[in-house]
Amino acid sequence: MKHQDRLRHLQGIMDADGLEAIIALSNADHHVDWGDSVALISGVKPLGPSLSVLEKDGGTRLVVSPRWDVERARAHAHAAKVEGVSDLGAALPNLLDGLGWAKRVGVANLSGMPHGFADSLLSILPNAVVDVTKLVFNAAARKTDEELANARKATEIAERGYRHLLEAAKPGIPECRMAAEIKAITRELGADDNFMMFHAEGHPHAVQPSGERQFEAGDLILAEITPSYGGQFTQICRTACLGEATDTQHEKYELVAAAMNNGIGKAAAGAPMKEICLGIDDVLREAGYGAYCEPPYMNRRGHGLGGTSVAPGNVALNNETILEAGMFFVVHPNQYIPEVGYLLCGEPIAITDGAPEVLTEERAKLGTISI
Repeated sequence: MKHQDRLRHLQGIMDADGLEAIIALSNADHHVDWGDSVALISGVKPLGPSLSVLEKDGGTRLVVSPRWDVERARAHAHAAKVEGVSDLGAALPNLLDGLGWAKRVGVANLSGMPHGFADSLLSILPNAVVDVTKLVFNAAARKTDEELANARKATEIAERGYRHLLEAAKPGIPECRMAAEIKAITRELGADDNFMMFHAEGHPHAVQPSGERQFEAGDLILAEITPSYGGQFTQICRTACLGEATDTQHEKYELVAAAMNNGIGKAAAGAPMKEICLGIDDVLREAGYGAYCEPPYMNRRGHGLGGTSVAPGNVALNNETILEAGMFFVVHPNQYIPEVGYLLCGEPIAITDGAPEVLTEERAKLGTISI
């Protein structure tokens, strides 16, 4: 799917709902679990408060802040007109004056903007303003070809970051230092962001943000590596043993990996998202871990990956979303097993018309780090 296909899809929705235009807003507070409506419409990941406009005739406009970001925005935007301003809120009256919208206007992500911004915007727009946040993000559930290409590059970067962990980790190194090294490497490789959960213990009960604790021999290192490339996040989930892993650790990790692969095998266009979760749980329940397939022993079995939209949502039993070719998300059992502790295991996948595409070069297995 091309970016223009997405805009035409939105135009069709606008026409059916009688909308003159959609104004997409961003506060540039990016996260793997959040979508960005400005990036969704314009193709540009904002650096500051920004807006993008799609009119019913297909006209597009992007306004970014700070002003000096305009050249970067022009180089990457799918928009006919690109402007830069120093203060988006102060510039609103001039930006939107005289556009001639007499009927309904849709606004996406207004609630995420700074205090006072909503009052300023609503005082300028027609009386009929519609919240189209959910509509816009659902319309972007299928990634564009460009977004999928960025996801593949981001996944390559994530795997290289994990390989650095396997090469460099040793007892005495603080978690936060290793996390910083991985982030620095992913930045050098072109990542524009990297959300990480990174934690180590001999018997971890959950994955956590990195702290000052120093690695110790026998630790299980949990690495949830989530770089963004071109504004599109990906995620890999990995576990490595600092030193020789026990037979039990190998056995239980292979179980969780088998559950993940069974879930991925259920990911097909036309199937509901919950089937992936059921596929994971079935393997674990059959092995006697049914009681551990509920919180607090696990959270979710995967999720959408932000940038433009986090649709189709969580890999969860209550998610009835029907999968379509072009959807992209991570599948991760991420599970506490009482004999060994919490284990991370996850792959990013893209739904196709056939078997799902697993973006990683090598699927998760228990890593071992010689000491």
